[in-house]
Amino acid sequence: MRDIFTDQKINLNKANYIFGETISDILEGDLKYIFSLAYTKRNNLVDVKIEDLLMVIDKVCSYWNDYSLYELVFKNLPDLGFSSKMIELAINELIKLFTYENMVKRINLEIGDIELLDSWKGDNIKLRVFPLGILVHITAGNVFVSAIDSLLNGVITKNLNIVKTSSKVGNFFAILWMELIKQAEKELKLEGIISNNVAIFSYRSEELLDYLNKYADGIVVWGSYDTVKYFRNSINPTKKLVDFGPKYSISVLDNQTVLENIDNPEFYNSLAWDICLWEQRACSSVQTIYIIGNLNKKIMKKFLKDLSESLNDFPIQQSELSFDDYTEIFKYEEIS
Repeated sequence: MRDIFTDQKINLNKANYIFGETISDILEGDLKYIFSLAYTKRNNLVDVKIEDLLMVIDKVCSYWNDYSLYELVFKNLPDLGFSSKMIELAINELIKLFTYENMVKRINLEIGDIELLDSWKGDNIKLRVFPLGILVHITAGNVFVSAIDSLLNGVITKNLNIVKTSSKVGNFFAILWMELIKQAEKELKLEGIISNNVAIFSYRSEELLDYLNKYADGIVVWGSYDTVKYFRNSINPTKKLVDFGPKYSISVLDNQTVLENIDNPEFYNSLAWDICLWEQRACSSVQTIYIIGNLNKKIMKKFLKDLSESLNDFPIQQSELSFDDYTEIFKYEEIS
């Protein structure tokens, strides 16, 4: 690990990463420099082999076999209200997505043939997948891994990536990933192929929207209803807007499935996992279970009892709620 992680002069949660360099502050006028520099780099990854990009990311995933990295995150991540076990689980799920084998599977599934990212394919009709160019990610504060998830998807589609992080989450986790990417690039003798084509900052400015409309080719927005609405109304319609706004997740079961698994502990544990993951603070957290078809009262009582026990026995204990969280729950119960 580089000296940056022991340098007490730099607060990495407030630091910024600009195309290979970690800096303490972004000053007025720096956004113009960042976006204009991004414009000169927007095609840097077009001719980079997808194999090389995947190898670097996979190498970073392998570094997490060293548990000291998790301990580094526990120590430096801002207090987001998640237990260390929940943070560890979230990182493990992120790593699972970006192992070499899983990335290849995902790309082949989504575009049909991974080779389309590198070259023209086809007999009568030639096809190739090209990046948008400058891809800007506006990330949310409820799930800290989403910034890296969004960024790495931008990388493997060969875009030039700029990440605007949430001030609530800070930049430590994102900058840690970039330092690990640098280390992987060095080991693989692929210096700079990813790290020199990424910028990460949390700087707020009214000018940001102007630069998005002037320079960005695509904007990925993660966040609340108001955040998504703001960007939908403010981004030039010629720009590609991909939004991941607020959603409610559900599980749908048919009565036959319930009957077949009514005595199966794994059935209830799987449901509990989907419900408890992210401690009900992510869009993927199941909030309602629908059962299609009729079940008698006795079966339903057993289903609810066993599910309740699995929820109580969930292996990751929820951390203490903040005062604001308690207030929201109280207001909901009062309205109900």
